[in-house]
Amino acid sequence: MSNKVSFKPHWIIEGRYNSRRSNRKMKALNILIIIALLLTVVILGINHANLKYDYDKVNITISKLQKDNDTNQIALSTQKLELSNTRDKISTLESDLTHYKDKIKAYEDTYGKINSFSLKSLMNNANSKNPTWKELCTFLFKDQTNTYRYIDNVFMCGNFAEAIHNNAEKAGIKSAYVRIEFTDGLYDHALNAFITTDKGLVFIDCTGSSKGTGSDKVAYISKGKEVGLLELTSQTYVFIKPNDYSFYQTATYEMGKKYYSYGIVKDIGVNW
Repeated sequence: MSNKVSFKPHWIIEGRYNSRRSNRKMKALNILIIIALLLTVVILGINHANLKYDYDKVNITISKLQKDNDTNQIALSTQKLELSNTRDKISTLESDLTHYKDKIKAYEDTYGKINSFSLKSLMNNANSKNPTWKELCTFLFKDQTNTYRYIDNVFMCGNFAEAIHNNAEKAGIKSAYVRIEFTDGLYDHALNAFITTDKGLVFIDCTGSSKGTGSDKVAYISKGKEVGLLELTSQTYVFIKPNDYSFYQTATYEMGKKYYSYGIVKDIGVNW
């Protein structure tokens, strides 16, 4: 039996070789394409993550800005409210100022220009208070300053007023030392003032006599008018109107002994 060797044409062999080589190239190309796609996916993933980070960061910034804006709006609203309240307070204070200016004007029209002054000999009690009319009269009836003797150039009206002031303050009653200037300009006179809680401003003159028989007196003071004086006793204090000048003008002897006037009031000086 004989063996036969078969021979294929060279072109068939070359064709098969070229086909295999072409397939390998295609596989390599496909691998490269896959790698490129994978790299692209990775890069896109990285870019996506970066964009997501930036997006979240921007959102956080926007949220913070919104929060700051809300805080600023609240602060602005609060400031506007405070400004409105301040304006209301200013308006109220201006109204009060006008009111008190009018009261001062009326006061000066009644009593004259108020001149403040100080005396080192006056003693004040930080805890003293304004009394009622009855409390003031009770103090005056117990106090004996009016029985001191009046001595020219030694113990005069100023000394009596100083004594009453200091005694009242010591007793817890707020008192003022008052100096009256008269239109004739010859001399001044001193007495005391009290602000009672029920009768208002009251002037009291406890200047004594040279014989030591002086009495407590309610003084009626009005600018351009003479100083009016009515004797104050435990019987008369009940019906006496201490700050009504017209009451003094119409008072009868039974309502209280009238005293000779010192003169016509020009201005007064007050030291509380």
